[in-house]
Amino acid sequence: ISVSRVRDSFKTPFDAAKWAPLKAQERGITTADILQEWEDKKNAATARGNLVHDYIGDVLTAAYTPDFQGVLAFEPELPEQRAWRDWYQRSTGTVAPLIKPYALAVEVIIGDRELGLDGTVDAVFTDTDGTILQLWDWKTGSKFETMSKWSRYLLPPFNYLDECELSTYTLQVALYSLILRRAGIKIEEANILHLGKQGVSGTFRRHRVGGTDFEEIVTILERHLLERQAKGLPIV
Repeated sequence: ISVSRVRDSFKTPFDAAKWAPLKAQERGITTADILQEWEDKKNAATARGNLVHDYIGDVLTAAYTPDFQGVLAFEPELPEQRAWRDWYQRSTGTVAPLIKPYALAVEVIIGDRELGLDGTVDAVFTDTDGTILQLWDWKTGSKFETMSKWSRYLLPPFNYLDECELSTYTLQVALYSLILRRAGIKIEEANILHLGKQGVSGTFRRHRVGGTDFEEIVTILERHLLERQAKGLPIV
């Protein structure tokens, strides 16, 4: 089961069957038109996000090659790509040193056989002893809310956290951290960077969410998933 599927299981599902007819009536178009419009927007956002991730992957993959400066100097097409490049250039040395003995892995697939859980980490910086110094997850999209505008909360056991992008994506990197921790791999940081059309709108490092420390969120996730398995339930 994918990390993103488990992440989304803590959100109240969007009721398209309820809202599409209401929006269609409000705008004077058919329900089918509304549903197609939503699907088109979703697909366009996914495609745009993939372009941003591909660009970042190309730059980071070239980090230890003679071509690195040329790759970094290339003028990207999308504002999210340019925002990441500018952020990366400003952050060199504080994100992760681009010198040996550090190694870099991009688009790393990780998993936990016992939990039946897997996912792909956008970028990982490691030391020579295998310690993961930093785990990074790049996010794109038109918004990145740090609290719910409508006083909505996630589902148990996180029903004290606002239903918003910060909470949801924190659960995602917490799930990555859980997989790695259960494999005996230490993580110093699990980070989120949101890239919008107007630039970097948020960098979240060593974050607390809803007054809860990140490591506590990882522990709560592990306990929740193991309890479901002990009861013979799927993890989602």
